[in-house]
Amino acid sequence: MVKHRDFPGWDAWMEYNHKGYDAVVTFRLQNQDLTIISDNCGIFVKNTVEMNSIGRPLYASITGDEVAITNIRVIKKA
Repeated sequence: MVKHRDFPGWDAWMEYNHKGYDAVVTFRLQNQDLTIISDNCGIFVKNTVEMNSIGRPLYASITGDEVAITNIRVIKKA
């Protein structure tokens, strides 16, 4: 997790999240590395996991506690 230079502070961050926003979560598979990236009001999160032998479909789940997840769109890029 990295805070951007223009991060407005945790109170503004919480207010931004309480109002709701369109989130973009990127999943990138390159060789054996799966990278998941998101950016939320000045907070950048990037996780990379080494996957051993991906020979079947890979599924992802979006969950949340005390949140509403609506209008999910999947954009598949080659």
